[in-house]
Amino acid sequence: MKEKFWTCLVLLSVLLSVVVVLPTLMPTHFSEGNRRLAGTHVVVSTVRRDTAATSIPTLPPISPLPQRTVSYHLNQMRLFKLVLQTATDAEVLDKYWVAHWISRIGLYSEGERPSPRDPTRHLYGDDKVYQLDLGSDRVYGMWQIPLQLAEYVTFVVQTLQFSVPRMLEIGTCRGATTTFLAIYFSRFGLQVLETVNVEDEVTPQVKALWVELGLPIHSVLFTFNATHPTAVPLLYHKLHEVTFIDGHHDYPYVRRDFETYWNRSIVVSFHDINDIFCVDVRRLWSELKGRQSSFRFRNVKEFTFHSHQDQLMGIGALVTSQSFSFSLSDRISNVALPTFDDHRANK
Repeated sequence: MKEKFWTCLVLLSVLLSVVVVLPTLMPTHFSEGNRRLAGTHVVVSTVRRDTAATSIPTLPPISPLPQRTVSYHLNQMRLFKLVLQTATDAEVLDKYWVAHWISRIGLYSEGERPSPRDPTRHLYGDDKVYQLDLGSDRVYGMWQIPLQLAEYVTFVVQTLQFSVPRMLEIGTCRGATTTFLAIYFSRFGLQVLETVNVEDEVTPQVKALWVELGLPIHSVLFTFNATHPTAVPLLYHKLHEVTFIDGHHDYPYVRRDFETYWNRSIVVSFHDINDIFCVDVRRLWSELKGRQSSFRFRNVKEFTFHSHQDQLMGIGALVTSQSFSFSLSDRISNVALPTFDDHRANK
């Protein structure tokens, strides 16, 4: 009888050891946040991180998934907000983890549109599989390369010391990227995301989602004047820690947007800095990089990843010399701000 008692006690001790030790041996990607979500079948897949200098990081296949319809797209936005509430800080700052969720939410459908560099390859490259299945109803989805956007938002958060209270987006379009940015930056104290466009392209379903999720998005429309390249005028008097310029892509307009807002933000950003179709944005970005010291940029970053190194989209971020407590009166009273004409005169 005593032998059976001691045998049972030993087995119980072994079982307890397994229960206590096993969680500490789990791979780091399977975090506490993901364990809590596992019960609802929402487990973030393992993301491969290639360590070789010559290798290209890739995202895991997202499967099995239902047909990537409008309802799927909106539900993934809801799910992303839920996941952010339980994810660890390490996860939400991991560019591959963020890129995985951008991929899940879905990209704007380009059908079978080929790459201009190689017609046998899709425009999105390997990210083709993340397009939404909407047929001709192409009013949803993000026009983004997932890893580009993920690298950008994680860079912004770390640059601003994990606090992103105010953001200005010039160019709302369909509002998919707007929604993602509002959800992600809400984790870091977003109070308002002001987004402007010349016409209302956001569907009622997306607007309803903003309200449902309590996203601090303020949408503004303004009248576009094609004969006078004026920048977005309505928010000139405001300050934003982040400005994201993705409006009119012709040179006079994108340049005026920059000149209007660069000294009213800490991080000034552009979309399409490396896009074969957006020559004027590429031109402006090249000029700004060449004048980094004149404009007193503390940092210049480019996020241009493409699975086949094609020139598609690309996000550029300029970190200005503004402090983290800059005031409106300080910025407007600074009459020595450099301009493009000043630089040309000094050459």
